[in-house]
Amino acid sequence: MSSPVPWADYVHSILADFDECDSRLTQTYAVLSVARVWVTLATGQGHSKESGTNWVLERVPSHLHTILEWENESDSRGIGVR
Repeated sequence: MSSPVPWADYVHSILADFDECDSRLTQTYAVLSVARVWVTLATGQGHSKESGTNWVLERVPSHLHTILEWENESDSRGIGVR
């Protein structure tokens, strides 16, 4: 059994991922990563992009739901947008 990743290392990793979103990753990855970073930092718990998106959907104005839902669906089907 492997030991869990130290929290500080996990946060460092997701923030580094976030920093690279606009330079090399797809739009889908960037949108969902922002959701994951927000929920992780706000709750102190690790989340997937999907669970992060679901958490964010409960907190943002409804006019932002469409992009989050579309990107989440694209990610689950493997259709990233550049």
